[in-house]
Amino acid sequence: MTLEIRNFVVVGVISNLINFLIFYFVYRLLGNLIFATIIGYCMGLLFSYLGGFLWVFRKTNQKLINSLTLFIIVYTLGGVGMSIIVLICFENLYFDHRVSWLIGAIFATFNNFFGQKYIAFRTN
Repeated sequence: MTLEIRNFVVVGVISNLINFLIFYFVYRLLGNLIFATIIGYCMGLLFSYLGGFLWVFRKTNQKLINSLTLFIIVYTLGGVGMSIIVLICFENLYFDHRVSWLIGAIFATFNNFFGQKYIAFRTN
């Protein structure tokens, strides 16, 4: 496993933990599921961006706003693609919802890694 891939996985796991913990505490505190989901997701995404920028791809010489914009586009495409794959696998191919989610998540993981490496944090 290359160093970039290993670091990407570590950042991803921590990002998801941050996402869940913030979601959990905001939901417990305010009782609003949608708000808690959005806040948790945004905090996990922020950590993922900073982890990719500073540690996984080490692109500290890039402008933050440029790479952040590209990062958001990559992750949006990954999320939309995952949602479409899950829907097609579940509704049209009649896969179990968990299998459908796993197939979509695999797509999103590859999209997000290669999108960060070659688009958001590419070397000019």
